[in-house]
Formats: sequence, C-alpha cells, structure tokens
Amino acid sequence: MNLAEGAVPHYVLEVLDTLSQTGYEAFLVGGCVRDLLLDRPVHDYDIATNALPEQIQSLFSRTAATGLKHGTVTVLKEGHPVEVTTYRTESSYSDSRHPDAVTFVQDIQLDLARRDFTINAMAMRPNGEIIDPFGGRADLRAKCVRAVGDPVQRFLEDALRILRGLRFCAELGFQLDDSTLAGMKKHATRLKLVSIERIGQEFAKVALANWWHVAQELAQGPWLCVLSQPWPQLRSGFVQLASWSPLQSSRSGDCRSNGESSLRGERLSNRPVFEGHAVFGSQKEPLRERIWAASAAVWCIAANLEAQAGRSLARAVAWPKRIGTSIEKMVSLAQQDPINWNPKTWRRELYLEDASTVETTCAVLDWLEEVTAKHRGKTQALSIHGFVAGQPGQGRKPTIGRQTANPRSQAFLYYRELQPLFHLRDLAVSGQEVRQLGAHGAAIGRILDRLALAVLDDEVANQRDALLALARLYRKEEENVADSQTAPSTSLDTEQIRNQIVEAFLRAKGAVVSGSALSDTLGITRTAVWKHIRSLEELGFGFESVHRLGYRLTRTPDVVLEPLLKPFLKVESQIGQVVHWVENTVSTNAVAASLAQKGAFHGTVFAAGRQEGGRGRRGRSWFSPQGGLWMSTVLKKPFPLRRAAELTLLASVAVRRAIVRQTELPIRIKWPNDILCQGKKICGILAEIRADGENVEYAVLGVGMNTNIPLQDFPDDLKEKATSLFGESGKPISNLQLAGDFLTEFEGLYEDLLAGEGFAAVSDEWRAASSTLGTKVRVQTGQTVIEGVAEQIDDTGTLYLRTPDNALKAIQSGEVLF
Repeated sequence: MNLAEGAVPHYVLEVLDTLSQTGYEAFLVGGCVRDLLLDRPVHDYDIATNALPEQIQSLFSRTAATGLKHGTVTVLKEGHPVEVTTYRTESSYSDSRHPDAVTFVQDIQLDLARRDFTINAMAMRPNGEIIDPFGGRADLRAKCVRAVGDPVQRFLEDALRILRGLRFCAELGFQLDDSTLAGMKKHATRLKLVSIERIGQEFAKVALANWWHVAQELAQGPWLCVLSQPWPQLRSGFVQLASWSPLQSSRSGDCRSNGESSLRGERLSNRPVFEGHAVFGSQKEPLRERIWAASAAVWCIAANLEAQAGRSLARAVAWPKRIGTSIEKMVSLAQQDPINWNPKTWRRELYLEDASTVETTCAVLDWLEEVTAKHRGKTQALSIHGFVAGQPGQGRKPTIGRQTANPRSQAFLYYRELQPLFHLRDLAVSGQEVRQLGAHGAAIGRILDRLALAVLDDEVANQRDALLALARLYRKEEENVADSQTAPSTSLDTEQIRNQIVEAFLRAKGAVVSGSALSDTLGITRTAVWKHIRSLEELGFGFESVHRLGYRLTRTPDVVLEPLLKPFLKVESQIGQVVHWVENTVSTNAVAASLAQKGAFHGTVFAAGRQEGGRGRRGRSWFSPQGGLWMSTVLKKPFPLRRAAELTLLASVAVRRAIVRQTELPIRIKWPNDILCQGKKICGILAEIRADGENVEYAVLGVGMNTNIPLQDFPDDLKEKATSLFGESGKPISNLQLAGDFLTEFEGLYEDLLAGEGFAAVSDEWRAASSTLGTKVRVQTGQTVIEGVAEQIDDTGTLYLRTPDNALKAIQSGEVLF
C-alpha cells in the first residue's frame, strides 16, 4: 500500500514528510493502520516518531501541548489535528488506568510493545511498509483479538483494555483469543478502578456495533457483575441472546486456527444489528442514538427487566439522560406490545408518545420476533417477557396480522396515516378562538385538552365548526363549575390536585384506584384526572391502567414532591410539611423569598428539578442542571440578628450528616458554606435574611447539592472545581432520602439555635470535618483578600487567621478562595 495514492489525507502525509525530511523516523500507528488494512473508514490518524516533544513543536508552526507528560503533541494542519507521540515505554500503572511514568526511546518496536492488542500494535511507513513484530496482520486475517505479550500483564496495567477488547470484537466481527479472554476474566474486578464515564463510552460503542459477536462473552464473563445495578441483571438476557445469535461461533485455543480471510475487499460483519432495517432510516433523530437506545432496550427485554430499569441502566454508566429515557419508553411500550392495541389505543399512544419512539419499538419487536422465529425454525416467535405473543387488536386493518412481514411496523404506518392528532397544535381550533368564546386563563388549556381527547376517541371530527360547537359546551361547563364554588379560595390548584392524587395512590398501597372516585373526590372531570395521570407519568410515576376499574401505581420517582417527602420526615416536623416543587425555575431562593413575603408558613420548602439562574455567594451563578437537589426553606421563627451567620454553619453540618448517612464518601466542610468531596465542591449553601431591628424576621436557606449529575455534564471550567455524589460514589443517590435527612437534621440544629445554643453544640463536629482549619488559605472579605493559616473557629463561627506577620485576624464573614 502506497500512502501517496490517496489512502491517507494529504495533511497527514505532510506531517510525516516534515518529520522524515528533518532526519526523524515517522510512522502511522495504532487503529488507523488496522483500519487502513481492513479498508475501513479512518477517523483519527496517529503518528509515532523518535523526535522528542520539544523537537516536534519546533518543526511545526501550529501545535498544542495536549500530553507533553506522555510525549504527545497535537499538530494542527489546515485546521485538522494530528497527534504525534514520541516513542516511549511505560512503567507500572498504580491506578490501573494510566502509567506512573514514561521513558522516551528510539526504537519503534519498543513503542509497539506497550500497546494493548496485536491488531493495534502495527506501524506503517509512508511508503506502505508495515512493521508488525507481534503478528497483527495474521490476527486480522484470522479475525482474532489477541493481547500483546502477556495478557495478564496487559490487563493488570489498564483495566479499560478489557472492555476495549470486547468492543473491538463487536465492531470488527472478531473473536477473542482464549488466553486473552482468560486474562480479561482474571482482572475483571479491576474495572471498579475505571471511571463510569469511560466504561459507559465503551458499552455505548458495543451497543452501536454488532454485539451478537460478544453476546456469549457478556453472558459468561464477570464484567457486568462489576457494574452497578441493573447491569448485572443483563447477564441472563445475554444468555438468551447468545442462544438466538444468527452467527456461527466456535472457539478454539488459537483463533488463527479458524482460518484466514483476505484483509481487503471483504466486508466484515461489523454493522450494527439494526442497520439496514427500513425504520432506522425513516426517522428524524440521529441514527446513532436510535441504534444505541434500541440495542439497550433489547438487552433489557431479553433480561425481563422492567421499564424503569432503562433510566437506571443509563445512569449507572453515565449515559446521557435522553438515552435512558428512550430505553425506558421503548421497554414500556414493548411490555404493552403494539400488536395487541386497538385503534383507540393507537390514536392515544401516537398522541401522547413521540411517534418515532413508537415506530422504533415496533421495529425492535418485529426484529426480535424474526430472530426468535428463525431460532425455533417456526413461523411463531418465541415469547419474550410476554411481549411477542397474542393476536392483533380488534379493529385492525384485516391484512395486517402476525403472518404479515414486520406486522407492528406495518400497523404503525397504517395508523400513522389515519392519526387525527399528533400534537395539541394539530387541533383545527386555536387557544385564541377558545378565548373568543369567553374562556380565560387555565380554562383555555383544559378545554383544548378535552377537545383533543374527544377527537382521539372519535367523539368529534377534527373540524373547526364541530370543535367550536363542543368548545362552547365545555366553556359552559367550566362556567357552571366556577359558579358553584362558594369562594375562589376553595378551588384546588394544579399542585394541590397533583399531590392529592399521589396521596390517594400511596394510601392504596398497590391497589387499584378508581378514576371516577378521584373525579368525585377532587371535583374535577374524568378527563382532568386522566390529564393529571399523564403529567405524573412525565415526572416518572408509573401507572397500570386496569380496564373498567381504574389505575394502579407501579412506581414512584425520586422527585421532591410533598407526599413523597413526608415518609422521610419525622411526624412532629414543621419543616417540610408544605413543599412546592416545579420542573424548572430561575432560583429556588428567589421564589422562596417571594413566598415568605406573601405569608408562607414556617418550614415551607420550595424545590426544583433544575435552576436556570441558581445563585451562590456574592451573586455568582450556580450550575444547577437536572439530576441535582435544589431547594430552599422558609424559616420564620425569630432569633437574634447577631447569630445569623450560624445558619450556614449549622446547615453545613446537617448536609454532611445527610450525605454520610447515604454514602461512605469523605465529606469535608469549607468555611463558611461549602461542602467538598475529594477537594471538589459538591454542595453550596446560601442564607438570605430579612431583619427587623436586632432580630431576624425571616430567613431563606438555600441548599444546592450535586447529587446525580454525570461528571461529563459539568462545564469545562467547573470540572476541576466541582463534582457530584454519583460521580464520586458510582451509585445513584436518593434525592428524597437526602432531602428528608437534611431537613430533619437541620430542624434539630435550628431549634437549638432558637434555644440559645446553636453552633456551639456542633462546633467540635464541624472542626473535625473542616477542610479549612490548619491549612494556608486566602479569604476574601469585602474587597480585601487576607492570607494566612486558618487556626481556629470559635463558637460563633468566627474564623481566626494567623497572617505572615504573626497577627491573629478574626473574620466573621468572607469566602475561602480556591
């Protein structure tokens, strides 16, 4: 192969030429050589050279020092990055991921010897000559993944190589060498030392590849058992999938004995399992994410996992939340199996769910049915979790049935053409037209929702005149309901209704709750009940619809709603008895302060799923995405203004107690209001007060905890300063338990403050957990920054600094700078 013939981009050749013409060796190395030999697309080109990093930098006008410690310089040519790395050997890997030290060498073969697998341990000169000291080309022909040298040593060095080996088999359609597989199994437990983000990246690539090739290894190997639930439960699913695999698999001690094939010109069986299915080319979302989520959904289905496992599966390996949501929706829809839906169910599902998710689920189930039918050698598919069984729903177009190819996908196409509404905006009347009928405020939305349901249930055609006539009737009903109320204050708002519905289901303890009974109790229509049920499902509640009887609660989400929080509080608690929760807000502290001014009760909590303008000290913004715990508490029991600074100190002790109760993480307190883990910020506390003379009239105590935020979601400028409980522990955190434990702990400390004791009661505990005392710090107070050693904190919370001139400075308020 001559690289000058167009196989390699010209800008890569220019880098090779520059190094060669100045007397240095230069080779293409790693995955790009492997993919060039396999005639696969190459995405990244890596170059190895005997030039030292500073010599590389001197040869090119634009470079970036991306890894000087390990000898890597990124050369920028025409806007394209090309990584150039000095030949090196590596010492031990004490963290099981990165070498403790590297030594630059002058021999390409020594550099290749440190690499993971033989197929990645080849080098190519610009003239196409291959340096292959470990038999990589022979392993490519044999479709074999083999470790370089001693497999046990390779995986002891870097545990992530275990998952890389599985991923290469899935991507290339290769087989693991037996000694390599044995080494992977021996060190599988070392995967616990690898970050969940890196593990998640590898499993995502497996999901996007032809995972049939590794179904047997995933079924038999211990790697899934190292991960958090529900990943270990997938093993049984892979046992089932391996038995259905359309691939012929036979393992021998030396996979080269399976025979060799030509490297170029053969299209390896490395396409994703769903690629080529018509539905995966017909939707709007990126193909990559569709296949990713669909693969994971199949794994869950084969393992008989419930729908909510989809989110847990994604969260356990730091996959994006949208992937977890897609998995959950697909498994939930598969549990119903669209082949059993009647026309009314199709209309409602295509309205309530994203149509593309329904289409993907239909495609997945049709595909599974085809796979299992081939496995059994029958036209009737094997039942999977009860999904792929049953007959078409009544009213189905007669030509669509189980004997039809892809029956669910065909049914989807049929009902999609007949669907009268996909979104509320598809109604033939608008909110403005309903307003012109005399409806106002929330009544407009209720009328539009009822019109949509009437269209979906075939009670009225989606035509303007017919809808307006029905809207006039609905408006009259709304007017009658309003007239029947004795006073505006007796009507329930949306949040109250939501909470009462949740409380009714919690009291039922799994029994069926009648929609009619809810309608009568709450004084709302059956349609409104159904609407609230759907909105609760969007929050993560699970409901089973029981025909002619009502609904059964199947799961509750980890959301700080009043009825869900109460079991985590003491019966006598005043704090947390009133809770307001919204999906999104600007700042929980700002809203709580407004509630306090308007007469909110003492102990009222305002919480949110995320904040768009979360506030920290000195007016700074606070990163507050979905997955954290963001809440503020209204405190209305007066206490001396001079003791206001103790609020955040007491809150910091309460936060630490709550976190330690749920995790084993080393939690430290940074004066005056930050909670740290491994030196990074994990929680911030902000107290805002309103004083009346010498007393505090009311205070708002805001707490923002980074609980279940994946580490990769943090902005780059925060990754070195902040972390999350999930990212540090590798385990999902219960926001409800954490909120309940914090509020309970804080209430006790707050009552001590009111009784006159306050911070003095917990000062020893605070000092023992302090990350500030005994260290050299910089403290900003006002516009002044004071440096010194933090020697002590007294019982009022005052920090004492020993400055370089041996003076002892007392600081009552300020901020310890990072």
